[in-house]
Amino acid sequence: MEKKDKKKRIALILMIVFGAVFVVSLLILIIKSFPNNSYKKSKKDPAPSSSVTSEVLVDNPIDFAELKAQNDNVCGYITVDGTVVDYPVLRSDESLPEDYYLNHDWLKNSKFAGSIYMQKCNSSDFSDNCTLLYGHNMLDGSMFAGLRKFRNEDFFNENKYITICTPGHILKYEIYSAFTYDDRHIIHSFDFSKQEDFELFVHESLNPRSLETYHIRESAAPVWGDKIVVLSTCTDAYGDLRYLVAGKLIEDTKTN
Repeated sequence: MEKKDKKKRIALILMIVFGAVFVVSLLILIIKSFPNNSYKKSKKDPAPSSSVTSEVLVDNPIDFAELKAQNDNVCGYITVDGTVVDYPVLRSDESLPEDYYLNHDWLKNSKFAGSIYMQKCNSSDFSDNCTLLYGHNMLDGSMFAGLRKFRNEDFFNENKYITICTPGHILKYEIYSAFTYDDRHIIHSFDFSKQEDFELFVHESLNPRSLETYHIRESAAPVWGDKIVVLSTCTDAYGDLRYLVAGKLIEDTKTN
């Protein structure tokens, strides 16, 4: 009896399996008999977005929303290879004096060390042909004191880049000259919107008249059409000399 029951169960299972296969096969035949309208439509009329290539943006390493929530005058963030330069960049708004950040930190606290800042003659988005940034040469090594390291030839050769982040961009500059200059106001002395003045300043920065040690990187020398940034600080010596580190924009990466 047990053997007969076992055979009946097997037979019943096989009938169920064959029946299921039959039903599935029948459904497949029915589905295939209908036209696939969605396929035809995608072939004839592709969605408009299918032909648009979206630009891939990288994440900005600086949280400008947080910085600007504390001080809307923050317009950038600068780092310089091999130095402790790692600071927000400020630009006074219309309610503040031109050189307010000469002796105020980025949170607007009165402070002798001041901030790294640009004047109102420069655009806050670093779009000018030449952007000039100021910072104190502090005895404790802070602010732009680290620029003094570029007086060493080996250091100059090994450390090439200035990186400035702005809302929406990462700007990378290759340093092409580090030299001592007089105290003239560079932006007011050269009209960088004119090719002649732009090239004159570049020539002077590649051929400084100072007797002090300077270093240049000919391979990175700017030409008309390039954008440059100039970092300016006081020299160690008494007087009105300035120590400048100049870089050419080589990379502009858009960010989220």
